Amino acid sequence: MRSFALLAVAAFGATTTVKKICVTNSAGFVLHWTAKDVLTDNQGADSGKYPIDQTRCQDLTAIPDIQDGHPILPTIHAVLGVSHDGDKAVVFNSTSDESATYTCTGATLTYSCKLNGGEVLV
Repeated sequence: MRSFALLAVAAFGATTTVKKICVTNSAGFVLHWTAKDVLTDNQGADSGKYPIDQTRCQDLTAIPDIQDGHPILPTIHAVLGVSHDGDKAVVFNSTSDESATYTCTGATLTYSCKLNGGEVLV
């Protein structure tokens, strides 16, 4: 299982190890999101809907059966729009004090959510 996890991490380009994910809404719509374990497809709780200029964070330990080394992606849902995953996965680490922040920009049908660079120690 460990080698499969490492292959999955490499496939998603995940190098950032974190215990929490945050999503900043800098887009022109209301959004909500869930954190998804890419290996198990298990998800954490929904963030709840929130408008522009707000950030919400979640502790990834709330994802059922999550294990250290699993790649995690936020799945963002634009209200009255489409859903997208964040641009890069991060790696779950239960002992980390770090968080990863994604910033969403754009409109309901044409938006992106990108992992902020330089915020997280690898």
